[in-house]
Amino acid sequence: MTRIDFYFNLTDRLIFSCRLVRKVIHDSKASSNEPIVVYCSEKSKLSSFGELLYSFSRTDFLPNVLVGDSLEHASPIVLSSNPWIPSSPRRPNLLLNLDDNICEVFSSFDRVVEVVGSDEDEKLPARKKFTFYKNRGYQIRNHKISEKK
Repeated sequence: MTRIDFYFNLTDRLIFSCRLVRKVIHDSKASSNEPIVVYCSEKSKLSSFGELLYSFSRTDFLPNVLVGDSLEHASPIVLSSNPWIPSSPRRPNLLLNLDDNICEVFSSFDRVVEVVGSDEDEKLPARKKFTFYKNRGYQIRNHKISEKK
């Protein structure tokens, strides 16, 4: 069954998400065969995140492409504004959900990560997602992040 991880109390969801992606890549828990899929229906937010993956660290290279790109099959990070699952022989490993709603194909992944900001307008959709997952019996792990300002 899919494992759900909530990371909450974040001042900058996108920067934290970049750090999380970097850790997964560095720990060899994602590859072109088992990519991280980043889902967000807001195309501008998804595009900003893709650009941020390239620029947030001077020492790390986090290659990413949009679904449908000619390099999609070779990228360990695939960005999608529509629910998407990598086709066989690739495995749906990790889904990073940056959307306010649940991604329809979440249960096809081994793990789903939900990143929640500290603002109340970000907490409300996260609470709805948490309730949805919990009511369906998914294993949920909560990670309260204490960021220094």
